[in-house]
Amino acid sequence: MEGIEIERALADLPGLEITRSQDLIQIHIPAIQDEVRLAPEAVLQLEPIFGPRGERALEIVLLDGDEVRPLILTADDAVFEPAAESSVLDSQIAVTVSNMPHLVAYSEMERDSRALAVSCQESADLNLASLGGTMLLLRCMIAGAMRLGMRPATSAAYWDSVWTEFGEDLMLPPFRADPLWDELLEDAHSIPLTAPSPAPARFDPANLTQSDFSVPRVSFGRIDEELVDAWRQWIRVSPEVFAECLLDGLPDAEASVAIYPDGGGEASLRVYADETAVGLVQLGFSFPNDDFTLDEIRITGAGKGTGLFQRLLFNTERVAELLGFDELHVHATGIGSYALAALGYPKAPGLRRRTGG
Repeated sequence: MEGIEIERALADLPGLEITRSQDLIQIHIPAIQDEVRLAPEAVLQLEPIFGPRGERALEIVLLDGDEVRPLILTADDAVFEPAAESSVLDSQIAVTVSNMPHLVAYSEMERDSRALAVSCQESADLNLASLGGTMLLLRCMIAGAMRLGMRPATSAAYWDSVWTEFGEDLMLPPFRADPLWDELLEDAHSIPLTAPSPAPARFDPANLTQSDFSVPRVSFGRIDEELVDAWRQWIRVSPEVFAECLLDGLPDAEASVAIYPDGGGEASLRVYADETAVGLVQLGFSFPNDDFTLDEIRITGAGKGTGLFQRLLFNTERVAELLGFDELHVHATGIGSYALAALGYPKAPGLRRRTGG
């Protein structure tokens, strides 16, 4: 593909810094302090899409030898395919990670590597089998980023801090010799390792009062002691945190929420543009039945083609996770069910079949 065509497509993502050097397009992403390097002749296809939070994104199909690989860029992140376990391990016996994702975001890789290092420092009783799998998983993620010209030195620094202390006990096969990895570790050794920000104070249901339900843009119906008691029994976060999750990224939205003494509940969210409703989500849940359902999601008028659908589904999944549900059940038919089925990444059909997305 022509370099100028690639640069024009990238220009739609604000904040990226694009330069050309030695027949490569260098895409610096300030939010992650790293850059992707692309050879124009390796780019087979470009497709503007919306990311899972409704943000603008660009899906790129890359040719890597005889393989095609996905790359998704947003204004603040890069999403890519981890390298195969066999490409980083020097072993005649196949070793696989059972929960290897088909795509990973750079920000997730960095967050998870930091969290692993911190947990290893704080835990007195480590499951070495699980730790070995996680270390291999992160090594594959880092290798996948390096394959795109990125230099995730911070992730490598946290990975190496764990390997230095526990590597001999993990019983992993040896890693392949890799000069680029050795160079990355040299950079990593100069990076100070920092702990993540302290977690916010845990929600104490005993301290919940009726005044905690005075949350902007959210109605909880009749606020009385019955509501307070039901919330204390079934909900593990404050009304404010629940509302923040439900309304995240939707400044022109309003919601109504109900929670019942038997552990059932529902939520309705409407998104407005110029005082006209353009988006609707209806959710239902039952804690005793461990059931969280998306009953309806509808986009109309000015909300179409804006990424609002993706944002609403993203918030729905986050709310389900926040409340402790493991699965999201979709009660949608017709166009709604088709749209939900088509939400997966990567979008390119050939890539989705290959990656299992």
